[in-house]
Amino acid sequence: MTVPPTPPPPTTSLRIADRFDGGADVAWREFGDGPLHSLPTMLRRDDGTVRDALLDVLHAASEVRVGGRSVVEHLTIGDRPSHWWMGLVHAKRWGEVGVLADLAKVLVLGDLVASLAPDEVTVALDDPSVAAAAAATVRRAAPRARVTMTGPEPRRTRAVALHLRAVVHLVRQMTWRHSAPGAGVDGAGARIAMADYLFRLPATVLDGGAYSSRYWGPLPSVIGDAGASVTWLHRFTPHDGIRRLRDARRLVRRLNAAGERHHLLDGATPATAARAAVRYVRLLRASRRLHAAAGAFVTERADLRPILGREWDGSFRGSHAMSCALLTERIAEVAASLPPHARGIYIMENQPWEFALQHAWRSAGHGPLVGVAHSTVRHWDLRYHGARRAPIGSPDGPPAPDLVAVNGPAARAALEASGMDPDRIVEVEALMYLYLGSLARSDDARGVVVLGELDAVHTQRLVDAVATVLPRTDGSVPVTFKPHPLTPSSAFAIPDRRIVPTTADIGGLLAGARCTVVGASGSAVLESACLGIPVVALLNADDLELLPVSSHPLLATVESPAALADAVVAALARPTGDPSTVDGTFHLDAALPRWRRVLA
Repeated sequence: MTVPPTPPPPTTSLRIADRFDGGADVAWREFGDGPLHSLPTMLRRDDGTVRDALLDVLHAASEVRVGGRSVVEHLTIGDRPSHWWMGLVHAKRWGEVGVLADLAKVLVLGDLVASLAPDEVTVALDDPSVAAAAAATVRRAAPRARVTMTGPEPRRTRAVALHLRAVVHLVRQMTWRHSAPGAGVDGAGARIAMADYLFRLPATVLDGGAYSSRYWGPLPSVIGDAGASVTWLHRFTPHDGIRRLRDARRLVRRLNAAGERHHLLDGATPATAARAAVRYVRLLRASRRLHAAAGAFVTERADLRPILGREWDGSFRGSHAMSCALLTERIAEVAASLPPHARGIYIMENQPWEFALQHAWRSAGHGPLVGVAHSTVRHWDLRYHGARRAPIGSPDGPPAPDLVAVNGPAARAALEASGMDPDRIVEVEALMYLYLGSLARSDDARGVVVLGELDAVHTQRLVDAVATVLPRTDGSVPVTFKPHPLTPSSAFAIPDRRIVPTTADIGGLLAGARCTVVGASGSAVLESACLGIPVVALLNADDLELLPVSSHPLLATVESPAALADAVVAALARPTGDPSTVDGTFHLDAALPRWRRVLA
């Protein structure tokens, strides 16, 4: 009797696409449940393993040794800080300019493919670099699988084009001279420097008044009452109130003419520009010896090089590299020109320029430096978190200020959980949120407040989704839309005239709110919840979930416009809750006793 041959095992295949339509088995940019695989949904369910693995990968390149020296050491040029901490790989940007969401999905994909062990995989993603990373990851996670890619091959921007962008940025930053700071008024106490961005400014500042900022609230007055004086250091970023660098220069010139002391950290005289150009060239030369560092972007099951290759190129060539060189030289120039300052205080977001400030401040011999985590410390905002083996402020981790000021126990817990030394952290009053301690909500609060994000595309999607709610109300529910301070309302198409754009302060808006609607990075969740206002957050499958909390009794997270409409209607039907600011989220004592102890 002839034994029939054993039939071959059935072929298993996967199709990876941006969305499920078109027969995809794995979706890159769409939520979903069931037998198919949604990478955004899988990432939402992660317990922190993917985040920690990504932090380790991003840090690993800094430890690669070439010729007996680490990458960090190779990129330390002269007496300036290492450029590694200012480059795009370490910057860990999110949103429309960032790559963190795609990097995290690549790591999830590697584990998924390893568990499924497919025979054939088709990669049909629109972004060529992401598609290349997905294909390379499949080859690592399932070496025997046949991989087919559809769509264009990834192309890197030519070096000549990047260098041209650097030259253009340098020319745009040029100025013949900087405005000399005013004499100021020195009290009996020491001088304190405060560094911030030239936005979140009250209208009185733009209309000719003295300088103040919503970042700092009453803190400058407390400093003055203690007999100290303030020297201001500012970064420029365009917004409705100050659109161009020359407008920022004009504002600083007026403030200095009135006797205040202000330094603009953007812009370069010919001498500063020349030093920056030399630094740019030296960094470029140093980077050419460091190709081996890219090997750190490959893990057992994932290959992140096609995505991080763009970030690597942009770290040493182009406008970002030139911007970092200019800021490094300009900040060093300003810090060295200042008389001795007892303390420096700056807005801490771990942006590239902050590492230049830390280094220059200490090199100039000034007093302790305090970084203020002015908003919330979010799980997926990786700028605030270091690798497990090299936390922020540790010998092998990113540099840190002498003290990190946080606005409550929740922020402290988040930083301690990421490995930061508890002795470096100090709790202070939440300067941007002090209004929560005295805000009285309207007895007939019935409005919907929509708070925009920095990403204009995501914000437009949010506004469009809110418009679908209006037919389900009786017409008496006012809807107010407040764009992000850095994004003008003119950037959006308002789909319904009942949605009214505004630039009013958020405190006044929340006083009349029955429900707040935010996007995936809405930091106002805690503000609303502290006042007893239900919050609906529309998540985005393209990006990470950057809410300050993942769960709260007053928070509803939704994945689609239809679900948002249901959640808003349900929130409007809820009984009005009692405002509660006693949950300890923020320190809200307007007398600033904690800040006074730090300044003492």
